[in-house]
Amino acid sequence: MSVLYLKDLKGKTAFVTGGSGLLGSFIIRRLLSLDATVYSLETNRTRLFDRLDGLKVSRVLGDINEPSAYSNEIKEADMVIDLAAMVNISQCASDPAACYRTNTLGTVSILEAMRKNCRKDAKFLYCSTTNVYGKPAYLPIDEAHPLLPSEQYGSSKAASEMICNVYHRTYGMDIVCIRPSSIYGPSQEKTQLIPKILSLSSTGGKILKSKNKICRDFVYAGDVAEAAIASCEKGKPGNAYNIASGISMDVNDIIDEILAMAKVKNPNIEMADLQPRENECSGISFSISKAKQELGWVPKTSIKTGLSETISYFEKRRDDKHGK
Repeated sequence: MSVLYLKDLKGKTAFVTGGSGLLGSFIIRRLLSLDATVYSLETNRTRLFDRLDGLKVSRVLGDINEPSAYSNEIKEADMVIDLAAMVNISQCASDPAACYRTNTLGTVSILEAMRKNCRKDAKFLYCSTTNVYGKPAYLPIDEAHPLLPSEQYGSSKAASEMICNVYHRTYGMDIVCIRPSSIYGPSQEKTQLIPKILSLSSTGGKILKSKNKICRDFVYAGDVAEAAIASCEKGKPGNAYNIASGISMDVNDIIDEILAMAKVKNPNIEMADLQPRENECSGISFSISKAKQELGWVPKTSIKTGLSETISYFEKRRDDKHGK
C-alpha cells in the first residue's frame, strides 16, 4: 500500500475524474490545501458556473472512455480518484446505455489507463454509492450487506465495484471503494433537494411533501472529501467503506428545516402520495463503524451547519444574479 500523509501531500500528484462536480471540487480543494499537484479530467466546461474557477489545478478535457486524452497526465499520479459518473437516477433509468457507458465502462477505461501507465504502488479510489445495497435486509446497513441494487444507477456502481475487486485480485492494484450516502453541499446541482426547495420557495412554486415517510442519510460534501483523502492514506486494498452521517432523516423534516432557515413565509406546500424508493425506507441508516475504526474518519458537519452553508451559497448566487 502506498503511503500518503494527510498533513502534507507536497510532491504527490492526484488525478481526479469528475473533478468539476460537487464532490470533486471539495476533494480537489482539500488536495490543494495539502500541497498536492492535481489533474482534473472533465468532459466539458459549459456549466453555468465553474466550481474550480481560480484554483491551481491542471484541467484535462476529455472523455473517460478515451484514455489517449489523458494517458500522459495519469502516468504521473500517486493516486487516482474516480468520481466521473452519471448520477441522476431518473436520467440513468431513461438512458441506461449512457449510464453504464459512463459509470461502468468508464471505470474499466480508467483502470486500464492506470494499469498500463501508473507506478505499481499508485492508489485507486473508486467512489461508489450506498445505492448498491438496494432494499435493506437489516439496519443499520454495514459493508457486509448484500449488494442488491434496484435501479440502473446503483447497479452500474455495483458492477464497477466488482470490476475494481477483480483488478485488485488479478493485477495486485491498490484499490479502495467508498460508498457515500446522499451527498449535499454548496454548489450542488439545482435538481437536488435543497436548491430545488429554495428555487420553488422564491418563486411561489408548489413544494411537494410526502404523505408517506421517506428517509435518507444526508452527508456533507466536505466530510466525504475528508473520507476520500483518509481512504487514500489508510484504506485497506480490496475494501469498501460506508461514508455517511449514520443518521436517518425524514425528508419532510429536512424541507421544513430548509424553509425555516431560509425564512420563507407562507410556502406553497402540498401533501402528495410520493412513494419512497426501496432505499428510502423509514429508519434507513448506514453503519460507519468500519470507516471510524480503519480510516479514523467521522463526519464533523451537523445537518444544521451543512444546510446553513448550502442555503447561504444559493442565496448569495441569487442575490448576485439580481444585483443585490
